[in-house]
Amino acid sequence: IGTVITVKEISAPSGFKLDGTTYSLTITDGTNTVYVADEPVFDPPFAITKVDKDTTAPQGNGSFSGAVFKWEYYANTSWSGTPTRTWYFQTNDDGVARYTSDYLASGYTSDALYIGNSGTYQLPLGTVKITEIKNSLGYIVLLDALYCTIAADSSATDGANVVWTTASSTHIVNMASGNFGIFEPIDTSKFGSLTIQKADRENGSTTPGWVSFAGCEFTVYNRSTNAVKIGDAIIQPGSVCCVLTVGSDGKASTGSIFPVGIYEVKETKGNEYYIKNQLQEDQIADQMSIKEYVDPFTGRENK
Repeated sequence: IGTVITVKEISAPSGFKLDGTTYSLTITDGTNTVYVADEPVFDPPFAITKVDKDTTAPQGNGSFSGAVFKWEYYANTSWSGTPTRTWYFQTNDDGVARYTSDYLASGYTSDALYIGNSGTYQLPLGTVKITEIKNSLGYIVLLDALYCTIAADSSATDGANVVWTTASSTHIVNMASGNFGIFEPIDTSKFGSLTIQKADRENGSTTPGWVSFAGCEFTVYNRSTNAVKIGDAIIQPGSVCCVLTVGSDGKASTGSIFPVGIYEVKETKGNEYYIKNQLQEDQIADQMSIKEYVDPFTGRENK
């Protein structure tokens, strides 16, 4: 009794950081106890960022904002049983969903976030399943859930890192910012098509038998905020998406090739019978946002 001893941890248990503090204790009569609260090994806060596989940024006038990802955390290494905690994170205008309270999605019920001793939002060792449950404009939700392990790593700053499964890693790209980029599948069902119907100013779509519309050309420009992929080509804003050459009936169609966005259509070449349209550009070079319009010749609505 009265002896002063020191206690120091020299080997940490699995999943916890080594405590470098030296504790002093004066022995008294009876049971003597040193209370030590070990800090779990945490992964630094990480974020996922939506990325277009072809253009990086959202195509056309699409968006990465407002998507919702469901994160399910398991205190085991097998994503098994009932999740220990569940959170819902919403992407910002840059397509980022970060593990902090600022990104929790409104309208969804999330559990409390883990916070380390340093006061930052962090994840303890375990496994995480991430599922996109709400898409953003121009894209569909990621069809596969993503699986990662928060694994101990003595070489990491906080003693842990994120390890994705082999299947999930095919959807992941490591970004310069340190975030994990998630390749998003574009929604082809939202693609628009364009049909050109050239007409004679006096006779409409019916021309005199000795003339033809064949060979007149219309150029389509990308006037969207961002680049779009049409076929195998990446079309930057202001660049030509395609050139349509009408037949003798004055018609030409593209099929559904245009991602959500704004496009300009302009007649750029006439033929031996017709010169290209000379009206003011704002009358002939309408910007189209893949919307409904009425065919002036049939009165029917077309896309």
